[in-house]
Amino acid sequence: MGIQELATSFGGPRLVAGYSDGVVGVWEIESRRRIGAFPSVFGFGGRRLAIDGTGACVVAAAYTRGGIAAYDAGTGRQVWRVRGLGAIDSVRFSSDSKALFCALGKGSLHILDATTGLVLSSQLSGVRSIWEDERGTRQVREVARGRGYELLTVNTRTVARVTNGTGSVFDVAFSVGMVCIADGLVRCMDFETGAEQWRYESPPGWHVLRLAPAHLDGAFLGVEFCYSDVHQPERLVYLSNGPSQATQIAATPRAMDRGFVGRGRYLITTNGAVIDTRSGEAAEPFLFE
Repeated sequence: MGIQELATSFGGPRLVAGYSDGVVGVWEIESRRRIGAFPSVFGFGGRRLAIDGTGACVVAAAYTRGGIAAYDAGTGRQVWRVRGLGAIDSVRFSSDSKALFCALGKGSLHILDATTGLVLSSQLSGVRSIWEDERGTRQVREVARGRGYELLTVNTRTVARVTNGTGSVFDVAFSVGMVCIADGLVRCMDFETGAEQWRYESPPGWHVLRLAPAHLDGAFLGVEFCYSDVHQPERLVYLSNGPSQATQIAATPRAMDRGFVGRGRYLITTNGAVIDTRSGEAAEPFLFE
């Protein structure tokens, strides 16, 4: 069965792949070695797979069946399972890996204890999804029904509210004092003031689907995908406030999913391609199958 989704943590040692039959595979990134594969409740179609920052815990979820469950990444042992949560669109670990942000297709976002699966909060009315920076001091909260998003500090001080009108937020990346948000447009904002620093608009028929901070402050990496022409490869681009705004680093084959690892140093796709984001050169591939 083919891989439908990849889950990575920004600096973690492992990645997980979700297959169309619900099986989840776990790989060591550095050695390219698969350490295990096990059946799970995973159902593809959203962002329903996550791995914590240490690589020790995998969480899988489903939209129509199974609820959400946590597994030991090394053994595949089910740690806990919550069957009562349905219509899960996405799941994401908090920066300290102690909580899970679960976006539901129906109802408010739920925050679960990552160790036990117990619901910590279900009162964030109108919030669809949450992204946190590495230190857990800054958040981007997507507001439900495509109304935009909010930038908040750890003490829940609202820095800015943005009404996008373009639909869902595809991805968010943080760097020193900055946040970059892909929501049809790509916007870079100062997190202290909420002021927009620059924006990038993809060519017609393209969207930036994935983001990561680049090795230079104030710049970001993006994966640009052409939804209007299935023959176009994906593009790894360098995004900044320079004259060109988006500079292509490499072209990569179209894939079901992709993710950044090694603190943004490499891009990995479900095809097994590994791209060095600084040079654009292909590195040793993953043999997922």
